[in-house]
Amino acid sequence: METIVLQAQLRTAVKNQIKPLRKNRQVPGVLYGHGIPSRNIVFNALEFGKVYKKAGASNLIDLQLGEENL
Repeated sequence: METIVLQAQLRTAVKNQIKPLRKNRQVPGVLYGHGIPSRNIVFNALEFGKVYKKAGASNLIDLQLGEENL
């Protein structure tokens, strides 16, 4: 099976600063899970659309956060 990767970056924008991100076609999100600290992230909406179209609603994708593969 092919590995599908979504590129993301850490974000510092919170609350009232999110609207400009969305206008610039960025999707804000929060990465959290068991044993890892919560992190605010952002990724490109067009890239997300391509990944979602390829993976569908039920397949797993790899998240690349800077140099980290999560």
